[in-house]
Amino acid sequence: MSHNRSIFESAMLLIRLLSRLPLRVLYVLSDLFYLVLFYIIRYRRKVIWTNLEMAYPEKSPREIRRLASRFYHNLADAVVETIKSITFSQAELCRRVVITDSKLIDSYVREGKSALVVTAHCFNWEWALLRSSLYSPIPVDALYTSLTNPRFDRLFLDLRGRFGCHMIRNEDFALQVLRTKKKQRIIAINADQVPQPRSKQFWTRFLNRDTAFIDMVEKLPRILDYSVFFMKVNRVSRGHFRIAFVPIADPPYPSGTHDILNRYSRMVEEHIGEDPANWLWSHRRWKHPRPAPGVAGDAKIGQKS
Repeated sequence: MSHNRSIFESAMLLIRLLSRLPLRVLYVLSDLFYLVLFYIIRYRRKVIWTNLEMAYPEKSPREIRRLASRFYHNLADAVVETIKSITFSQAELCRRVVITDSKLIDSYVREGKSALVVTAHCFNWEWALLRSSLYSPIPVDALYTSLTNPRFDRLFLDLRGRFGCHMIRNEDFALQVLRTKKKQRIIAINADQVPQPRSKQFWTRFLNRDTAFIDMVEKLPRILDYSVFFMKVNRVSRGHFRIAFVPIADPPYPSGTHDILNRYSRMVEEHIGEDPANWLWSHRRWKHPRPAPGVAGDAKIGQKS
């Protein structure tokens, strides 16, 4: 136990030292890390290739390889960018992550309203959360899935909360949200993650496959009477990003529909199509098959609009 603790503490010291390096130096390290990931370790190669081939069957093997190579490079960049987040100044973050479209959500906040903001695993979502926390004049509560390693779990909780974001663990989320129902805030969910197998799910066609989404994204704004926005994160250039808050839906919501999740899934799919290498293809997004009709967690497949 003490040996493992010593290794972790040494790793944390190294990470904190690296975070003090200028980004231009970290990007040199990222280039080396990319070579290791792509050519030596071949990190999750089968998962990445399968996901890309299923999503883009029209692409040739050469195009898939080129797209995968770009993804590995973006992934390596995201790792060093996240390390840099530990010591990033507010001014530097605001210079590198620019919010270009927020007029509608700003007007809602001025009127005393709350909102649900859903995003996707497009690089760099970690910087986007930090930037949004700085930008928002009201509290930001974000859904958080606990990591297996408690020390890294603590690291990421501290990192994501650096600029005021309140992280709520997945298992505590529903209760905490309902307890503070009347509090004005932004609730943020990275909603393209894999739902728990036994949870209520919404199934739709996404990137050419039957895909489950967290049904909470549909239910929560209905219960709380919140408007819903998609936080679109675009990579402008290396180390520079642009955020836009795109409206998805406003209350009152018709009963018996999944309009919110249908629109969200289409927006994410379109967003990925703009720059496919910028999405997290190494994620085992389709590891759970769709349950048979009538099995717990099943919901009808949504239709593309």
